[in-house]
Amino acid sequence: MGVSRSKNNKDAGSIYDIWRNNALYSNFSVAIMNLDGKSDVKNRSFGTIVKEFNKVSDLNIYLKNSSFEYTLLIYADCEVSPSICDVYSEILLHREDIDILYSDEDIRCVKDDSRTFPFFKPDFSPDTLMSFPYIGKVFLFRTKLIEEVGFFDESLGYETYYDFLLKCFEKGKKFYHTPRVLFSQVRESGDYEYFDANDNIRICQENSLVRRGIFATMALEKRGGSFVVDYAWDDKPLVSIVIPSKDNFDVMKRCVDSILKLTAYKNYEIILVDNGSSDDNREMYSKYTADNSIKYVYGKKDFNFSYMCNVGASHAKGEYLLFLNDDIEIIDVMWLSKLLGQAELPHSGAIGCKLLFGDKERIQHCGVINNLGPTHAFWGFSDYTYYYFGRNRYNYNYLAVTGACLMVSRAKFDEVDGFNNDLSICYNDVDLCFKLYEHGYYNTVRNDVTLLHYESVSRGSDYKDEETEKRLNVERKLLWSLHPDFVKKDPFYNINLTQEKVDFDLRESGTGSVNEIDLTDVKKTDSFMNIDSVEVGDEIKIRGWIISKTDLRTLGCKLSVVLRSDENVIEADAVRQIRTDVQESMGLKVSDIGFNCILPKEYLQPCSNYTIGVIVRNPEGQAEVTWTKEKI
Repeated sequence: MGVSRSKNNKDAGSIYDIWRNNALYSNFSVAIMNLDGKSDVKNRSFGTIVKEFNKVSDLNIYLKNSSFEYTLLIYADCEVSPSICDVYSEILLHREDIDILYSDEDIRCVKDDSRTFPFFKPDFSPDTLMSFPYIGKVFLFRTKLIEEVGFFDESLGYETYYDFLLKCFEKGKKFYHTPRVLFSQVRESGDYEYFDANDNIRICQENSLVRRGIFATMALEKRGGSFVVDYAWDDKPLVSIVIPSKDNFDVMKRCVDSILKLTAYKNYEIILVDNGSSDDNREMYSKYTADNSIKYVYGKKDFNFSYMCNVGASHAKGEYLLFLNDDIEIIDVMWLSKLLGQAELPHSGAIGCKLLFGDKERIQHCGVINNLGPTHAFWGFSDYTYYYFGRNRYNYNYLAVTGACLMVSRAKFDEVDGFNNDLSICYNDVDLCFKLYEHGYYNTVRNDVTLLHYESVSRGSDYKDEETEKRLNVERKLLWSLHPDFVKKDPFYNINLTQEKVDFDLRESGTGSVNEIDLTDVKKTDSFMNIDSVEVGDEIKIRGWIISKTDLRTLGCKLSVVLRSDENVIEADAVRQIRTDVQESMGLKVSDIGFNCILPKEYLQPCSNYTIGVIVRNPEGQAEVTWTKEKI
């Protein structure tokens, strides 16, 4: 995502220019890492509490003798915001338990003095950190940590900060994230690559594995540019694969056949839970499971995904449980080994993977984000593209993963009382993941494991009719009542990111420009459109969808909302949204037919009634408007 945040760099500068030596900052000093000697600081004037180091050994000596409680480490190729001192000091005044403090960042391009690619980071994510040094090259740490975790490693040169952060994680140190852009990486050109997956990065990761006594293999991820860790433990625990299925024999057979054919890890059992198939299907299930040494658990009951999974777990003998939908197809022989290796880590909770639709291109799951949903990140997007800082490439921690393919240790599953039977159809997997996180475990998506998911073959869409949508809303309310701390909150999804979409776009108070418009040259049309909601406060928020006579799949096609009164007509930019509920119910080929528009109330004339319409513009600028009966 290349959204420019600012073209004015007056808000950023060298720490030497902005440091103010007073009591507020007396609890930490500043260390500048200038290993390549390119930073011109010779003639700058700065306080004695700011030190520059050209050698890692000199930094270590300084830290050993430092009397400051905290040290702010800044690499010389980064610029910090003038507010960084105020922000960090304020946080430290209220949080005495912090060992590592980090912030968001962006890139400043020297060529045109622009700031782009803001990286709005998650709260502490150990497996994300093991994937790449997402915390960045500016962070504050408790100085005494060097006595507990060790000094900065001179042999690792520029990447020594990454090794230090990994050692802090290994020692269980407290990381704290503030969701503000407080520094920029400075580059000659505004390129996108966040870090260089070089040998020193690999050595940092290998050293971490050695210190933890973990044997693993590492490989360079071809498309994402990071090293992927495959944990290879000495033990070979039994994995129980639990598959709920009813009257879905052919789909189930495809799933299980693919497991039997394409699973390199052999110490597993399969438990098929059937909640009441017809006599004919039950007979086919019975014969197939008998022929393939599969446990078959049959019992007539209304569909309840949680109950079926819990029943399967009760019949399982394995130390690890893998819950798998019957509409999954295995296409990776190492899938079970990789998921199991991740699940065996002491801090691991639920482990998921990347799921693609049957077309083998579009993403069905690469993590669950808890904005307006909970919903799947990048649902329906092509996996051929590299998304927000490798979200579909690197292994990331998420608050939740889908129950369509979810592995967890049996001990941890029992610790949180398994699936909640009251969440019979929706959000039962999310609830399980919430409980695991609340118990101190981290849920992870292994993006290097890809399976196919022919989604909702068994029970259909959650939006297919009024009854199923009502059920969805009821279970969502129950989820929030069980976990009030997570109502529209997600420690792994930054508050600066959109709450309206699934693509990690930036969160904005408005969706774009607002202008008065002359409708003389705008053709009126009767495209099918619906307004879902209109919220009027300090801002006006309008959400809906449209099936336009102009093909919305056309590259460069844009939507906007128009409001017409007797006094004036205004047009406001709208953001297109994925609406699979409409797509499926209407049998459409395009999914991003939804729209969201936010505009300040001040643009409307007082005491006027406005009719709502939507304008569709093709790439040539030709426009057509569709009006509704909705009024503001």
